[in-house]
Amino acid sequence: MKKTSFLVFPLLALILLPATHRRAFAAAPHDAPAKAAVLFEVNSGEVLYEKNMRERRSPDNLVKVMMLLAAARAYENSALDLDEVVTVEESAWDGLEEGRGLARGERMRLADLLYMAYFGVNDAACNAVASAVAGGVGEFVEMMNAEARRLGCGDTKFTNTHGKIDPEQYTTAWDLAVIMQEACRHSLFIQIAGTFKTALPGTNYSDSRSISSPNYMLSDTSKYYYLYATAARTSGTYENGYGLVASARRDDLSLVGVLLGASAVTLEDESTEMQNLTGGRELFEWGFNNFGWRNVLTSSELIAEIPVKYGYGADNVILRPADSIRLLLDNDVAESDFTRDVTIYAIRDGENLTAPIEKGDILGEVSVHLGGKECGAVRLVANTGVELQRLKYIEDQVKAALGSKWVRFSIFLVFALFAAYAALVIRYNRIRRARLRRISEAKRRIMDERRSGSVAGRDDHDREVFK
Repeated sequence: MKKTSFLVFPLLALILLPATHRRAFAAAPHDAPAKAAVLFEVNSGEVLYEKNMRERRSPDNLVKVMMLLAAARAYENSALDLDEVVTVEESAWDGLEEGRGLARGERMRLADLLYMAYFGVNDAACNAVASAVAGGVGEFVEMMNAEARRLGCGDTKFTNTHGKIDPEQYTTAWDLAVIMQEACRHSLFIQIAGTFKTALPGTNYSDSRSISSPNYMLSDTSKYYYLYATAARTSGTYENGYGLVASARRDDLSLVGVLLGASAVTLEDESTEMQNLTGGRELFEWGFNNFGWRNVLTSSELIAEIPVKYGYGADNVILRPADSIRLLLDNDVAESDFTRDVTIYAIRDGENLTAPIEKGDILGEVSVHLGGKECGAVRLVANTGVELQRLKYIEDQVKAALGSKWVRFSIFLVFALFAAYAALVIRYNRIRRARLRRISEAKRRIMDERRSGSVAGRDDHDREVFK
């Protein structure tokens, strides 16, 4: 058989580094203008930037993100009718100061009340939503906390629906990012949180009106507008610091950014510049400009060519990845930073790769490493099938069998037994023929004697002969 050497094709793969190790490849952005911050990619969950992201802080109005998420989940579980008309009871103002935009006893659709609650038109709307969804504010707050626990947000506790400062209410930048990541998976949340302005129909206390959110990243007429923002919520005051939770998408990259405790800067015209908005936009731009998804390995790549024993019409098989790998990468990662290992199971086990081989058979794996750590692995499968060359296979099997002393002994034993059996058969046949001859001769003699009349007195003798 023609000999084929073992070949490994180049694997041009760049694998995503864990966030804690990627700092060496991407320069961190300028210090985010906040006491706590995080930027991470939605689909992979990879942290691109963080600053005190596990530090507990007051969520302020960012509580409304969880409020809307809890309502969206209840809606998707068929527990809500968005067209239901809700009456805003007096109890909705418990613990709240007077505010405009909503009246006691006002009746409006639940969908419109959700916009008012999330936009912050009047915090009583949040309590009204809670009563409509869960039957009471306390029950709804427990729903919010249960959702936080479900998402693994162990540093978050909610005590109200609207974000009024409470020392018992806290969260972290990381937990808020996780909550926003989940929220962005729900269409009702995106519909409301991604809207800057909406029109509400008239109610028993108001004519039709237009309401706007404080999320100016979504307003194309604002200096804070950010083209790629898909949802946002702002919070805070000049004294307590400003906050931002927002999501943005550019091409195939989806990011969530959180700023907590951002400062406000007074400009020359004495207006207030909120750093949660400008800082958030800059943080998103840094993420989009420094990271991206790449196809680091495709299922059509040829990775290795392996010799195949007893192949019919082919003496080797080419291996390819079973699946493609698409990973989030720092743009500064270079091919030369990586090493790779190709493992062929048959060679690893000291065996020959033998036909038949079916297309798609798993025959090995390839792993990619950086700094001594494995970054990814995928199985290798046969790109084509290889049939068995039967005659050659049988010939080699016979030769191998004859080369065994146990096989030779077994053959000798079979022949010896056959010879012994044949000898016994021959001896038996000789004895049988001799007996038949004696019987035949006795019959002839008796017949002759009967014809001559001398048969008297021979019955006993004849019986003895024919025994």
